[in-house]
Formats: sequence, structure tokens, C-alpha cells
Amino acid sequence: MTKITNITAIGLEHQLGADNAYGMARGMTPVRNMTLIEVETEAGITGYGEAWGPCPMVAASLDVVRPYFDGREIYDREQIAPYFYNQRYHLGIQNTVTAVLGGINMALYDAMGKLAEYYEELFADYDEKTDPFAAQRLFQAMPNLTVAMGHALWDLSRRALDQPALADQLRAPGCTLDALRAADHTNFAAALDLFLDQHGQRPPTWTIAHPTWREDPAPIFRNLRDYLQPDARDPRVEMTRLA
Repeated sequence: MTKITNITAIGLEHQLGADNAYGMARGMTPVRNMTLIEVETEAGITGYGEAWGPCPMVAASLDVVRPYFDGREIYDREQIAPYFYNQRYHLGIQNTVTAVLGGINMALYDAMGKLAEYYEELFADYDEKTDPFAAQRLFQAMPNLTVAMGHALWDLSRRALDQPALADQLRAPGCTLDALRAADHTNFAAALDLFLDQHGQRPPTWTIAHPTWREDPAPIFRNLRDYLQPDARDPRVEMTRLA
């Protein structure tokens, strides 16, 4: 949502007039210029910053650093500039490259501030405004792979309810795929096998230290038992309620 999609340099110039050269130029030029740095994000939020230096040089420097920011999160700004300097230390730090990095930094701060204001406004009337997970609930009714998995498992549980003997066996804590096949529930075992092929490549926790559901489907059987309880809630109905 907050990934950078584009960075643009916009040159701005003002002619003071031949008789109005500003003091620092010692009469050499009557022109003042600066470069506006525009950072666009996939969320539609745009941040603005300023880069000092001649506009063509700033634009050329932006072409050098832009690939380091493309597709990165706006919150990655503290990582990107040091990484760039470590790779391009021979360019020094007193030049338009540094000016561009400073302008991008300003623009990213601007974007982060606008995003914060957006959430403040969005949750202004919520009692849970201080809840750190409030923003996450914006997406709880949106489709994703985890939701699709839950729906597919629910459908399997409805299929099992149509066969009382199968449902009773699934409610038993020690139920396994082999036990289903041995009890002549081969069609359901095949459907559950297909479910594991499609959705079983994840472990019960976010670590590789545990077997995947395909390797050990015990968590899936526990979820099936829960779905077979009389008070189980249809996840599709819940999604509609939360939308």
C-alpha cells in the first residue's frame, strides 16, 4: 500500500530581471531555480520535497538514485540512502546526488505525514482509535489466499455433514487421512488431499521449524472439527457482516 511507484524531478525557475541579480550571485545571474521532488505511492498519496542545485543536474542525479527507491516502502528511507552511499562512496557527498537524496527524504516524510493524517481522519469516530490493529481491520473482509483456504475447508465440512458416519469420524481427535481411506471415505479423503496440495504449503507458525500442513495435516483436522460444531459460523457470512 505504501510502496513507491514513481519519483519525478520538476524544475522551477524564476527570472528576477537583468537589474535584479540576487546578492549571492554577485551580479552574475538574475535567475533563481530549484527542483521539486515528487514521490508517488501505490496508495495514491504523493509527497513533495526540494532538491538544491541546477535543475538538469538534479534530474540527472535522480536518474541514478531512482532505481534504489522503485518498489520500496516509504518507511525504508533510512536504509536506502546508506546503502547507496556504501555502493557509490567515490561520488562524495557534496553534490546534487546528495541534494536529490535529501529531496526524496523530505518527500517521503511528507507522504508519511499525509498517510498518518488519513488514518487519523479515518478512525476519528472510533472508540478503538488507539488500538494498533484498528487499521488492519480495514482489510478483514477482503479476499485473500487465507480467506479462500477457510472457505474451501468450510465447504469440505458441509460435505462431511451430509454423511453422518464421516462427520462422526472427523470429530474424533485421532482422525487421519489413512483412517478415512480405511473407513471407505475415499472420495472425501481425495478431496482433502487436493485441499492440502493447494493450501498445505504453510506451517502452523511463521517458521520453518515446524512441518507444513501437507506434511502434518493435524491442524487442518482440528479446524474441520471446529467447523463441524453446532455453533460454527459460516466464514462467508462473517465476511459479509464485516464488510
